[in-house]
Amino acid sequence: MTPVFIDIETLPAVEWSDEQKKAYGMKNHPKRMSKPETIQAWYDKEGKDLWQRTALDPMLGHILCVAVKVAGQEARCIKGSRLHRAVPPWLEGTAAGYSWVERVLLVELHAFLQPLLEPPYESHSDHVVVAHNGYGFDFPWLIKRACILGVPELGALLMPRKRWGTHLLDTQDAWMRLLPGGRGYVSKDALCDAFGIPNDDEITGADVYRCWKDGELELIEHHAKRDVEKLEAIWDRMDACNMFERYRR
Repeated sequence: MTPVFIDIETLPAVEWSDEQKKAYGMKNHPKRMSKPETIQAWYDKEGKDLWQRTALDPMLGHILCVAVKVAGQEARCIKGSRLHRAVPPWLEGTAAGYSWVERVLLVELHAFLQPLLEPPYESHSDHVVVAHNGYGFDFPWLIKRACILGVPELGALLMPRKRWGTHLLDTQDAWMRLLPGGRGYVSKDALCDAFGIPNDDEITGADVYRCWKDGELELIEHHAKRDVEKLEAIWDRMDACNMFERYRR
């Protein structure tokens, strides 16, 4: 079983107008509030940045880049055109512009993964796509964005034939569900600390939008690559204890 490590970085709905951002914030106010004046006061004080949570919603946000690393090889960052903002002038800043370049990214990712996962992974391919919290974040994001943006070949390639087929593996799930009944969440950083893996990244996923807005694109790319490098180190430690044995075909 040869792991292909993957990590996505996402952006919120950066093409939204101020009115759309406010509407999102006002709509997602705390449920205990009902009076318009109370909701408005809450929004003015706490809700103006709430729209940035769309970076967690594949129906509203965007994939900025995808870091990939085949075990034992160099990490690379697949970014289509948008990480460098090479967007046609007439599409700059529009929903169509962000979707256009994100689609390029997904097509490039499919071209990278297809030779590794086909012929049909059930019987032939020895590669498995690995992410941390992949079942809860990376894999659903990739499949849903591929569906939304018209890249069905990527969605079909990743979509499990059974619930989370063995070509998709989540280190978070493998760690927490080591034995029947296991549950909970463990962060990648927590595993790095436990294993003594250097965790020297300058930013976290929460900083990606700020860095993108400030034009710190190389810092984002470095962060994405470091994430898959750390993921490989986590894999090696867990695999030494046969923690992935039940996933092997």
